[in-house]
Amino acid sequence: MLGSAAEPGAEATVRQISERYRQLDNYTLDYLDYYTNTGQYHRRVSFMRPDNYRIESLDESVKIIQIINANGRWLYAPELRQYIFVPGQDKGHPAFEVYWVERLASQMKAAQFLPDEALNIAGRNINCRVVRVDVQREASVTLWIDREQNLVIRYVGAGYSANGLESVSTTLVSAEINSDLPRDEFIFQPSAGDRQVQSIDRRNTGR
Repeated sequence: MLGSAAEPGAEATVRQISERYRQLDNYTLDYLDYYTNTGQYHRRVSFMRPDNYRIESLDESVKIIQIINANGRWLYAPELRQYIFVPGQDKGHPAFEVYWVERLASQMKAAQFLPDEALNIAGRNINCRVVRVDVQREASVTLWIDREQNLVIRYVGAGYSANGLESVSTTLVSAEINSDLPRDEFIFQPSAGDRQVQSIDRRNTGR
């Protein structure tokens, strides 16, 4: 079913999704990301108001934890015992859920509803509104938005680069919204043996 007159327009819908994420006190979201050039990755994004993030890679081959708070951003490779610290806040990081929705809204050239679609995620059927957004540089993004929770369940982006047409598909596989999260998950404290570096040695991480 196409978006009806009673519903907000496609562009307004994207802006409402951004506001929906802003209103959350905290969340933990698990994603499967598929990139045409590099394959599939599993990550977990946790957030605690006002500005605390924890992003974990959950793949066996790539062990990276990111902690982002008011003091700065840490990237930690526990198996390598290496970490990077960047002072200040890095709102441009693509793991910021609100950030990428806001960025998408600011880059919209046109948007339209596509027919609603039911996605089967982890054995559960989820009825979704579907919005296609044309953005800058001849790229497009399609969002599948859960009608009940008003969360982005799937995100597919496609565009041209020096390597030709590339795409990324991100699927939300589980979500915990406004549940208690321990504050110490958003604090990085190096342990004895951890070493601060300029760049993490990824030769043994498979990426």
